[in-house]
Amino acid sequence: MSDKSKDKKKPQESAAFNDVAAESDSLGMETKCKGVADFLYNCRMPMTLAIQGDWGTGKSTCMKIISKHLRDMNRDLCLIEFNTWQFSLINDGSTLIENLLNVMCQKFETLSKNSLNTDEKDGHGESFESKKSGLLTKIRKFISGVGRETLMDNMLTRVLLCGRDAFADQNGTTLSPEQIQVLLDAAESRREDSAQRVLELCDSIKTLVSELTAHTNIGDRVFVFIDDLDRLQPEMAVGFMECLKNFMDFPGFVFVLAVDRPVVNIGLKAKYGSDFDMAKAGYFFDKIIQVPFTLPVNSYNIETYMKSFLGDGADPETVKLYVNLLTEFDEHNPRSIKRSFNVLQLYEYMMKADTKREALNEMGKFKLYSLLLLQLLREKEYKALTDLVISFGDNADTLRTELNAAMAPENIQGGEPPQLELSDMQRVVLECFIGGDKELSTEEVKELMSFAALTNENTAERGDNAGIINTLTAIYSCLKNGPLQLVKDWNKLDDVSSTDSITSFSAEAKDGEGHRRLTLKWEGRGKRLNLSLYPPDMTADTDRNIYFSGLEDSFYDKSEDSKWYRNKYAYFYVPSQGRITVLSFDRYTPGGPLDTLLRRCGMIE
Repeated sequence: MSDKSKDKKKPQESAAFNDVAAESDSLGMETKCKGVADFLYNCRMPMTLAIQGDWGTGKSTCMKIISKHLRDMNRDLCLIEFNTWQFSLINDGSTLIENLLNVMCQKFETLSKNSLNTDEKDGHGESFESKKSGLLTKIRKFISGVGRETLMDNMLTRVLLCGRDAFADQNGTTLSPEQIQVLLDAAESRREDSAQRVLELCDSIKTLVSELTAHTNIGDRVFVFIDDLDRLQPEMAVGFMECLKNFMDFPGFVFVLAVDRPVVNIGLKAKYGSDFDMAKAGYFFDKIIQVPFTLPVNSYNIETYMKSFLGDGADPETVKLYVNLLTEFDEHNPRSIKRSFNVLQLYEYMMKADTKREALNEMGKFKLYSLLLLQLLREKEYKALTDLVISFGDNADTLRTELNAAMAPENIQGGEPPQLELSDMQRVVLECFIGGDKELSTEEVKELMSFAALTNENTAERGDNAGIINTLTAIYSCLKNGPLQLVKDWNKLDDVSSTDSITSFSAEAKDGEGHRRLTLKWEGRGKRLNLSLYPPDMTADTDRNIYFSGLEDSFYDKSEDSKWYRNKYAYFYVPSQGRITVLSFDRYTPGGPLDTLLRRCGMIE
């Protein structure tokens, strides 16, 4: 063995999961799938059963488990599996029904050689072999020619009818109405001939299935499993389902379709017009599908599913934590859950590659998963939370105070309400970080900060205080040439290089007579800005509309409303103290609503 081969690192088996449909049950669907298989094996024919559910809910896996149970009942049965999405990628999808017929012919050919019953094996099957060959030839002839001719004739007819007054032949010569009519008559004649041959096709398929069930060991039916209909263009999916109904709706066939019903509804509207309402869509389904089976996603055994990711040896209490978290997020989609665990695996490998980080224990892995789940399922809420956490830099104690106040505002005794308002899902994630106590500890907040820095894509692009300092300098530029005298620490903002070291800020502005008119405070890293304005002659009787008329969409009075609104400025209106305080904001747009308020209060010209 060479030295180079010795140096090669053997890949470790990854716990990441691909998107191939599982062939074993991990969702608690085994008995249901067994029941469906028993039904299909004994139902009257023709029969079409639809397995309905959103993308990723396990339709393909369900079909695999059902087909396995069917084969257990008869290893020689005829089960044709057809993936519409794969065949639609080969061309524009217009030949899907021909592709299906081709697959069926290949299957029938194989079965007639390998599954003959005893009488046929003893040499009494010449008539069957002859019939089978003739019928297959008829079907294949239709596939190779008549189907395409019919399609072209339909296209020709549409073109001629749309432009019959000025239609030219291939040499550019304008055709007369009489010449166009000759072409239309010829297309109509061929179409009538094609219609007759479609009837012959149906009869050939029906006879062939009857011969196969009589002379082979497949039983009395042919099972056709059709997957990924909902990945087709909706109108194409509808057309394919109509072809199934028209070409193969006779005894001997049992169809199983995997479909997302809303996708088909979209196709029906596209094909038949916007006035094709949901009631008519229901009639279409009733005509095509005799048995709708909607996957019971909300009753999936998520605990069993979790063990397939966490391992059979996982602590039951740990498994329960994951199950409860997914329940809180109302997430039952197997594909989404699989995807979330793959992302967790990715970050675990990233952390292992970073020698400065310690390996995650089970609880650490769960906490990271909760944050990743928020990122995958509630992107805006995730970004709001991680941006907030990152803005506090390394000041875990201050962030701890803010988060605990937001988690339990009812515990605050006096003083202003909490500066933060958390969404339900942000609260769920933070509760995952809380250990045995009722509040976040400093160590738990540091862990949250570490995971936020790991997962937030904007972490490396901004400093701890960059956003706040940008807002400070923008307000400073706005006020600098106004009627006020800027005093105290404003001069720090003149030197751009010094702003990198600013960790808190407090400044004032006075009028020409030395009266305080404005204070701006930023207390420590991550503490959002508070801007207090003291308009001249403001009294307890002053109407706030003087200042806020027309700005209601941008401002709301925090003293009258305990909620925290995104994308609005919160303020306290305290006329008895001659003060308006715009609090806890971290953004400022020159010329925006805050400028209007500053102007009305006499702070800028």
